[in-house]
Amino acid sequence: MVSCVSAAAAEGPAATAEFTIRYAYEAETAVDTLAGAATFDENLRTSLALKELKGLEIRVDPPLLSRYTPPRAEVNAVVRANLNALTGDSGPQMGFAMLIDELARISETLKCTVSLPHFLPGDEAGLISQAVRAATESAFAPADAAAAALRARVYTVDQIDVLGHGFDRPEEPVAGWHEPGPRTVSCWARVKVTYILADE
Repeated sequence: MVSCVSAAAAEGPAATAEFTIRYAYEAETAVDTLAGAATFDENLRTSLALKELKGLEIRVDPPLLSRYTPPRAEVNAVVRANLNALTGDSGPQMGFAMLIDELARISETLKCTVSLPHFLPGDEAGLISQAVRAATESAFAPADAAAAALRARVYTVDQIDVLGHGFDRPEEPVAGWHEPGPRTVSCWARVKVTYILADE
């Protein structure tokens, strides 16, 4: 037997843009701090509703006290935009630009921080499968070379172990990986393929 570790990436169209929003509020008492932080949910939803942008999903977590003296509460929120449903005067791209402008305004007005968008594919499982398949296929060439050095040949695959996959930058270089953008998403996968050898 011979085993080879291989990595590869696959890309697909971005379907969703996800923004993380963080808000902090301070007051003299813990009760007032939590009450003040709780208003962020309605303020955020109201601000986004004014633009009448379609395709938005908003999730706001309840405020939590992150410090007791003096009291400080923090709120985490996520705004997910369906890029295909997002509307604007000139289509989805204009709608996305309007969302960016609105989040920048909200950041200033509501005194919160907004992350850069994280783009996600529409078919996440399908893109992972493509990356795993590409990594598995690229493992054959080194296995074949190793078999030849042993005066043998690759007979069949014994086992495939998926060592990892993700949509963030891989820790090690991966063939085919590119930085995700507004139109595409890159997924990497790393596999270990074990082959059964046969005599030549």
